[in-house]
Amino acid sequence: MYCEDGSSKSLVADAGCSIFWLRQQLVAKCRAAPSLAWTLVEQRPAQHLERELEEDETIADILADQTGTNNYRLLFSSRPGRLDLFRRPEKYLGTVGGFAVNTRRSLLLKHFFVDSTDSALSIKGPLWLKVEGKKGWRKFVFILRSTGIYYWPKERRSFRKSPAPPACLVSLSVNPPVRYYLGLDWRQKHKAPTEFGFAISQEQVSISGQPRLIHLCAETEESRREWQTGLRVAQNKERVWANFNRLLVDLKERSRSPPVPGNWWNGPATRASSSSFLAATSGVTGQGSAINTPSSESKSWDSGVCSNSEVRAQSSC
Repeated sequence: MYCEDGSSKSLVADAGCSIFWLRQQLVAKCRAAPSLAWTLVEQRPAQHLERELEEDETIADILADQTGTNNYRLLFSSRPGRLDLFRRPEKYLGTVGGFAVNTRRSLLLKHFFVDSTDSALSIKGPLWLKVEGKKGWRKFVFILRSTGIYYWPKERRSFRKSPAPPACLVSLSVNPPVRYYLGLDWRQKHKAPTEFGFAISQEQVSISGQPRLIHLCAETEESRREWQTGLRVAQNKERVWANFNRLLVDLKERSRSPPVPGNWWNGPATRASSSSFLAATSGVTGQGSAINTPSSESKSWDSGVCSNSEVRAQSSC
């Protein structure tokens, strides 16, 4: 396991252990400040991709997708934007008047995740699409629906009586679900128009064993985060809601005092992109040291062991 401060940690764990359990162990082992922002990130340097893992995924699930050991690593990182939907639900779900801010947000989240049958957020806007087999990018208007991502492949002309229907770029009604990755250094790798690229896996697999990827590029980091949030919810909003509540319970157990709005959400944002994004959208930045740990690798047996019996006995593993 790699940490944001450059150190590495070793953990002994069963293949059935969850990402949530690994997160718990690393928060304790690194003596990290309590925060909802901590997560594990799967990085593929050779492909210039990374994926923020879901808490209910297991080690076995992650390893099953790997075709080699040299093109993969896990990073323990603070990603405040990943929980933007829960921190600012009015941005995605509308507004409710007549209550205090925290009450309005709680009502919005409860209505969408508990009471409503809607399975997709309203995400629409321009994105660049990488032309398959070429280095060029083309800009289209995209829209997210519960069934997939759609776009208008041709410009809509004003003289048309009825606009052409959008074409489906990626279907979300597949099993297993599609996966999405954040792009790393795509300006150099793919000649991307911005730094805010993301990729979506298709169900077909290429001859090399790697998933076929659709490359998209947003105009801003905030726009990319909106699409990433929308994709998470569209595929399984119950899973996203359950994982978030699991993080809340863990945070309450770790902290002796009630959570302070802002600090618990943001945590120590060490990446420049996350820091600038939070400053631009909320004016709140993380405080405190990211990870208080030596730079040397720790390989002690006390790092943690998760056995099959613990998997059955604890819901967190």
